[in-house]
Amino acid sequence: MHITFGLFLDARQGPSPTNFFNSPIVGRLGFLSLLETYLGLSAPEASAARRVTIYSGLLRANDNGSRFYSESLKVDSIGTAARLLAWRDEWRLGGWDGCANPEHPPRIQDLAAVENAALAALPPGEAERLHLVIYTLSASGPGPIKSVHLVDPPEDFPRLWQQVLDYLPEVEVRLPEPQGAGQLREVQEHALTVLNGGSAGSLAVQTDGSVLLVHTLAATTAEHWLSMQHAHMPEDRMILAEEAGDSLDVSLSVTGNVNCGFERPSQLRPALQALSLALELCWDPVDMNRLLDFLTHPVGPFSRAARSKLARAVAN
Repeated sequence: MHITFGLFLDARQGPSPTNFFNSPIVGRLGFLSLLETYLGLSAPEASAARRVTIYSGLLRANDNGSRFYSESLKVDSIGTAARLLAWRDEWRLGGWDGCANPEHPPRIQDLAAVENAALAALPPGEAERLHLVIYTLSASGPGPIKSVHLVDPPEDFPRLWQQVLDYLPEVEVRLPEPQGAGQLREVQEHALTVLNGGSAGSLAVQTDGSVLLVHTLAATTAEHWLSMQHAHMPEDRMILAEEAGDSLDVSLSVTGNVNCGFERPSQLRPALQALSLALELCWDPVDMNRLLDFLTHPVGPFSRAARSKLARAVAN
């Protein structure tokens, strides 16, 4: 089995003529799952919500009122637990053993106190699963894996992943190569140079049309320009809209072009407004203005007559 491995290859890459059963293209979670399957370590994966909930309970159980997270935990227990659990998992991937010395920063000492209970109660995350993979690889070998091609430099991987790669055969770095022509290829070469820590320098002033940089002061102007260019130069293209895709679709449609099918729920829908207002009431102390908005809103969890009486009481 020949593996192509990258830090961010878990996301969908689209159809590929080289992605076969015996030559998978995987990211961290995909490769971890594959290793567990062939090493006989597969087990049901704990959801992120469950891990955050359990870690929130551990934080509360070890909170003496003077922890660095004590005040945040009172305001937003789930959000605080999610952030601290992300820290904890990242430290574990970097090789942290869960211990702290007196000279360590207070945050590490506080989380080390939580870690003593987390080892037994918290479902395994990526770091714990990697520790088990490393132990099994050292005893039984890499199994059917014959080679690993990295699309990222080895030093960019977390420490535990570097230890896993040390047990795998024929690990080599194969950074992507420029595929374009003309100025497009020059841009790709400069991008790879910067990715490898070099200086990109400056691009050629003359353009061959393969790269076009457009700057506008208004999004509406850019949308109309793109739709008109698409109408006058019909050709295969991919449009990536980070935001305002639905507005772009309108511009494409009015000029006779095929739209992209972007969708964005309107913020003016009453049901969505009611949900956000209900969430506003979870804070302590309650914002009286938001409470009044919630009671006078046309959509609510109980009858309008009851909401009207309560709204008058609050207003008085």
